[in-house]
Amino acid sequence: MEDVFIEIEACAERDCVFLSFNRLAERALHVLLDLDGTLVDTDKEAFNDIKFGRDRGFALSAIPSIRGAEAFVNALRDRGHSVTIVSDSHDAYVGPVAENRFRVPWLALSDKPNTAKLRAYLKEVFGFPGKVAAEEFLFVGDTKLDVQLARGLSIPSAMLSLGLDVHSQSPSEKF
Repeated sequence: MEDVFIEIEACAERDCVFLSFNRLAERALHVLLDLDGTLVDTDKEAFNDIKFGRDRGFALSAIPSIRGAEAFVNALRDRGHSVTIVSDSHDAYVGPVAENRFRVPWLALSDKPNTAKLRAYLKEVFGFPGKVAAEEFLFVGDTKLDVQLARGLSIPSAMLSLGLDVHSQSPSEKF
């Protein structure tokens, strides 16, 4: 199984990358999307209390979406793909963002790579691995932990990288 690497040179190019990325699949997939750093720009320390569940009174408008993220999720659904957000952040944060901004189901893992919790969720919701094969999923994230989580379940993955020279190393060197 090969991982797909998508290099993003600048934030302004995300719309283009997200829409061209969607053309990779010729059949409907179950797309599992990381939240922080993939769909929303919450990598700053200022968001830690929200992400870790200590600030439960946060305003959804305070969570900045990555440009093009909502259009990307909508385009996936419009093309027949199912979309689920899988995050290691607290459920008090993941739930409202997934349900109210992206309008998709979600799973808060509490930690990554938590393959046991994700496997149980995929079994309950999709019948994985019996009814649905690993190749019918695609995990999209922005960190090594996202890729490791997907690999732990033999699910294909795509890693979004910001300014890293991913072409100068083989995948085994990166991970």
